[in-house]
Amino acid sequence: ATYFATRAVADLKGVETELGQLKLTVADAGTLNANRLNADLHTGVVSMKQRGQINTLTDEPEKSARVQWRDNAEIRFAVNPDGTLTQRLASARFEGAAMAEQEGNSIGARVINAGFDTELPPQSALQTLLLNEGVISSASKSMLTGRELKIDFVPSDTADAAPEPIRVHSVGSAMGRTTEAMLRAEEMQATLMRDASGQTVIRTAQANGQVRYRGSDRTTAQTESLQADGVREIITLIGTDSSVTQGRSTIEGEKITLRAQRRNVQVDGAGSFEHDIALAEDADAVPGQLGHVQARWTQAMSFDDTLGTINCEGEVRVISTPDALTRDTLNADRVTIKLTPMPSSDPIAGSNAPERELISARASGRAVPGQDPVPASVETRTYSANDPELAVGIMYLEGAQILADNREQTLTIPGAGTLLVLDRDEDQQMQEDDSARPALGTSGLTRFNWSGRMNMDRANGLGTFSKGVKVDHKSLTSNEIATLRTDELTAQFVSSSAPADTEMADQVGYTLQNATATGNVRFLFQGRELLSDQAIYDAVADSLFAEALENDLVTLYDDKQPAPVSAKTMRWDLSRDRVEINAPTPIRTIPSEDSNP
Repeated sequence: ATYFATRAVADLKGVETELGQLKLTVADAGTLNANRLNADLHTGVVSMKQRGQINTLTDEPEKSARVQWRDNAEIRFAVNPDGTLTQRLASARFEGAAMAEQEGNSIGARVINAGFDTELPPQSALQTLLLNEGVISSASKSMLTGRELKIDFVPSDTADAAPEPIRVHSVGSAMGRTTEAMLRAEEMQATLMRDASGQTVIRTAQANGQVRYRGSDRTTAQTESLQADGVREIITLIGTDSSVTQGRSTIEGEKITLRAQRRNVQVDGAGSFEHDIALAEDADAVPGQLGHVQARWTQAMSFDDTLGTINCEGEVRVISTPDALTRDTLNADRVTIKLTPMPSSDPIAGSNAPERELISARASGRAVPGQDPVPASVETRTYSANDPELAVGIMYLEGAQILADNREQTLTIPGAGTLLVLDRDEDQQMQEDDSARPALGTSGLTRFNWSGRMNMDRANGLGTFSKGVKVDHKSLTSNEIATLRTDELTAQFVSSSAPADTEMADQVGYTLQNATATGNVRFLFQGRELLSDQAIYDAVADSLFAEALENDLVTLYDDKQPAPVSAKTMRWDLSRDRVEINAPTPIRTIPSEDSNP
């Protein structure tokens, strides 16, 4: 030990043995171990070369702290204006594998810099900790790392208590980890607070630059900027490549907000949603095969887990491939989907959460003043297994609004609309025997237009159409075209499939069985026109039965006949081009001038 009196410098050196190691004890404060200590009592700077360690003493031993370093340490004490040295710390620096530990919490870094408020008591004077290539680890096994780490403190409200950390800032390959989640970014910043139980928790957080998140519940996220409100449990992702994935579902958008307390997800601006569907295991299913749902929008999307509602706005397009041979496409300006409400996400009495059920869906078109309205549309296509590019069945529906009630199995358009049905189910059979081809038959393309309303009972395959109904049907086997106009129409459909033991067992289509038209019926086919009050078209028998009500008559006009034919009822066999007339009226013709009396 050497003391330089004129310079007020004390220099202590320890021998490189266990017995000769330098040890300094301060009563009621702690101990210091080092190899060498140089104290400038004039400037208040204490330097310790090589490795060393400081241990604090408290009334509660479990709250004692330890600081150790490998290369160098420097502690600076505050100096009074009159030049006298104080015992108040101004700063401390520890270099080389430096580490500080207390109550199971620790910080480690290549360099640790600590700043103190010299006006405060020593136990609450700590203001900042700067860590170079640092690691912060808590007793709860949480961790934060970064190239540059800064922790800000404020004095505690409790006297003689340690200062409270209020802010953490990490720059450069930052990584935060808990037992359940991990977050990586170029920069992270968080404000801290104590909760009701006295635990230090995050008040707010922000991460920027290549943000990547992974949770234990198979949730992952990536974005350019992340903002979090720990009190209200809100996380917002901002960036063109922002996405959140959980299980088989992925949401993408420029701004995604997740509200954990409300169990709500909001996407502002354009975005998309994708979900893989596990197919039912049956004899024909391919092992590991998944169906797929994809939704895109240009304005906004929201999902409320409690209420079970999903809203998409702005040029919404939903494509679903529930299996390898089916493709559903929905286009609308706005789509609202209702699922089974889930008031609580926690199982009751240990039971599993109930399965969500689709209740209803509403698709709306767009009407802009001065422009043509853009309707909503739904299309279902079924493809052949032998030729995956051949659509064997198509159902297309459009209207200003399309309402689907999954529980009641109904489909409604409360206004004007169009329904298009294509069925190729019989094409191959008809090609084998041309003589058996009907004029129209069930295999063909049928278009329904109406100006009033359409209701479809999907469970029973029954559709009703009102006001200005027009039906155009083109046979795919004979290329014949028929047109039916009426005030009201009721149509019976079936989802048809070929027998399982035939070569066409894979082909499933939508088949019109029959249709009943009432009120000002007009049927046009092969240059002939039939007018009646009511008509029944039998697609299976390929025939039309027309009848008149009260004193009216059924009238058939034929361009090849000199006069129309009228009767109470008529049955038109379209496949054999034969008309059966019941109770006809006399036909009166005007003879030509050249005819004999």
